[in-house]
Amino acid sequence: MTPASDDQLAHLLAVLIQGQIEAARSHGQGNVRTLFSREVLLRLPLEPGWTADGWRPVDTEDLQDGDRDIAACQALTATRERMVALP
Repeated sequence: MTPASDDQLAHLLAVLIQGQIEAARSHGQGNVRTLFSREVLLRLPLEPGWTADGWRPVDTEDLQDGDRDIAACQALTATRERMVALP
């Protein structure tokens, strides 16, 4: 949820929009269903008694998630009728 470079901003915005659509139960066609921040993901293992030793970035440069999520978001917002129907 923290872009490492400016060219990741479009992907972040697409993910945030898809997350809002899912949170409002509008059930978009995108890949994103639930968003978790780094802080939440590090806190989750503590609840059942596990420990987390921190975090480190993962190289995802070769993944196509950004292209897919941006395309899904563009499809959701392609027409005025679709925009009006969104939360």
